[in-house]
Amino acid sequence: MSKNVTENASSFDAVYDGNAKILMMGTIPSAGGVKYGFFYMSKVNNFWKYLTQTLQTDDFVKLANDYRAHYNTDDCEYYKDKVKEALYRNHIALFDVIDTCERVGSADNQILSSKNNSSQSIKKILEDNPNIKQIFVNSYEVEKRLKQIFKEEGIDELQRIMKIDTCPYTRILSPSPMCKRTHSEKEILENWQILKQYLN
Repeated sequence: MSKNVTENASSFDAVYDGNAKILMMGTIPSAGGVKYGFFYMSKVNNFWKYLTQTLQTDDFVKLANDYRAHYNTDDCEYYKDKVKEALYRNHIALFDVIDTCERVGSADNQILSSKNNSSQSIKKILEDNPNIKQIFVNSYEVEKRLKQIFKEEGIDELQRIMKIDTCPYTRILSPSPMCKRTHSEKEILENWQILKQYLN
């Protein structure tokens, strides 16, 4: 995307099947995600790579590549469903904190104006997936906005729904390529190991 071109972006519907154990939240789909109509589909984002190497169950990288390769074909939905099924097998739900925004690039600091998703939308995910015991936010921006969303109700509302008395969210290192400017891939993968604590 050109630095001078303004783009309007919207979040995708949450992905879950009712059996999720963790909810992973980002800010809003990047330009690559918007292009392919699904979460973390920018070719430079490392989300699927880190998930593959952390869980060592499904090859999420191959599934994401297959989906991108078949986008705009009759098999598009089939390959998107394959990605979703792998998430379901691993008890992972996906959603974003931002509902809509105007921006000049995919980085969080390039958002010009925005509207957050509602607390009700996040609460519905948790209510539909009673086994979720932790929300993973992948940047300071996501953490900040999650707190904004629950400013009136309080974060303890999340604890009530999740039936826990500890902090309902954990910030993990971002899968964005910019994170590798300050952290090695080894550090990022070590940080992501905490996911397994809630998936086992």
